[in-house]
Amino acid sequence: MTDLRDGAPLLIAPYGEQKLVADLAAEDADLRGVSGLAASRAYPDTMWAISDTATKLFAIHVAADGVEVKETRVRGADRFDWEDLAWFEEDGESFLMIADVGTNRQSSTARRRQGVEVGQLHVVREPRPGDKKVKILRTLTFELPCEPDRDIESVAVDSRRREVLIVEKRAAIKRLLVLDLDQEHHRPTVDDWTAVALPDLHPVEQRPGSTASTHLYQTAWRCNPTALDLHDDQAVLLTNRHAYVYERKTGQHWPDSFSHAPAQLRLPFRLELPGRPAQTWPARAALILPQREALCITPDGASVFVASEQRGSPEAWLVRLDRR
Repeated sequence: MTDLRDGAPLLIAPYGEQKLVADLAAEDADLRGVSGLAASRAYPDTMWAISDTATKLFAIHVAADGVEVKETRVRGADRFDWEDLAWFEEDGESFLMIADVGTNRQSSTARRRQGVEVGQLHVVREPRPGDKKVKILRTLTFELPCEPDRDIESVAVDSRRREVLIVEKRAAIKRLLVLDLDQEHHRPTVDDWTAVALPDLHPVEQRPGSTASTHLYQTAWRCNPTALDLHDDQAVLLTNRHAYVYERKTGQHWPDSFSHAPAQLRLPFRLELPGRPAQTWPARAALILPQREALCITPDGASVFVASEQRGSPEAWLVRLDRR
């Protein structure tokens, strides 16, 4: 199957229709700014979340009758623009990596103009849901290995290969950047990263005139990656329109698998083109996530959760897509 609307000949990933799980903002107002998700391996049916409005971790327990959210304050970190969250294992213990790598906030812009490194990856031991606080164990601080206006929102960790994976957001040609997690120093340079260009996910439609920037699903913004997660030899990359599934074959490194076209994990969207009636895909879709910012894969690989940042809205939706 191909996505003929986008003209991108991609296979369709084996996931079903999205199902509404909860309104996260109804559980905690800070989660209107949800920017990262990571599934816990230590606590069943639980995922961790971060927000770009609070220096906290949020434990989200998903049950048949809804969700329960508990907060844990993060100590020892300056929060500039938290954009993603990754779970990983080290010597039998579980950890979370908080990726402070965005450039949207004024403080991040000021740092960049002053020539200060913007990228910070904070490592904390995975707390118990409900712990009042957790402290930063170590921080990797680095110069972003991309042009200042390209931005980053997608970070994941491969525990087995001991690698950090980052995908550029705003670049015309996106790149996967891979860093050895076991750095002997905590200030890696640009030369410490391995980079590979990603194939075009959905070419921007050529047409006269411009479209309002709020219509993310038919502008250049629609192909900007906003989250990344790994499960065994599978990587799922979220964008403002769809998500994309990369499979790593035996003997491959991640740059090899990302250099090939992925399968498309389709998410409902609304297409609004000048002079044409708005169309919703699929036509029966009840919920369109306006700003897809966070994603995680369950520990068994059976489901993908996606959350939408909605700071200008009373709701912040969490949805689930199950593997067929």
